[in-house]
Amino acid sequence: MNLNRPKTVLVLIVIFGWSFVKGIELLIRGSSTADRILYEGVGMGWLAVGLLTTIALLDLTALRYLIKPAPLGRLVCLTSIGLSAVQTSIGSVLARTHPDVARRAFVVSRESRGLPVRPEAIDAAVDPMMSLLLLCGSLLVSGVLAWLVVRNKAYFVGSTMPPNTPLQPTSGAASAG
Repeated sequence: MNLNRPKTVLVLIVIFGWSFVKGIELLIRGSSTADRILYEGVGMGWLAVGLLTTIALLDLTALRYLIKPAPLGRLVCLTSIGLSAVQTSIGSVLARTHPDVARRAFVVSRESRGLPVRPEAIDAAVDPMMSLLLLCGSLLVSGVLAWLVVRNKAYFVGSTMPPNTPLQPTSGAASAG
């Protein structure tokens, strides 16, 4: 890997790499994850699996374009970030509209990993104000990541094509006049 990349691109590589690994881990864990339990509890388990699979594939593709840049890479990165924000938003809405299902999802997920289940932690996780703060924080992180991708436009476009070059060449007739 070329270490002469902008530091912000290196940060994006680490984040998309972590996100891909986390997505694979959640897919392997299957129905014991809080999101899957929540989505399945309201009859939308298929959506959780579909979103998670799509995001993992986009993260892997984003890594490819962060390591070997191409103009399409920006769109892939932004799509992954956007879809992750949509998934988080849907989960947040489901948790707020179905607090009992969310509470059960948190408990089952923690127990399946051998983690302690403290009632005050579960209460905090389903508290409307706390869930709103967590959603806003997550969306803020997504916004910062999107900004980093947009900021690195020149990296994705590369040195072979200046950033303001039109996608299609001008016709010879236009330059003959």
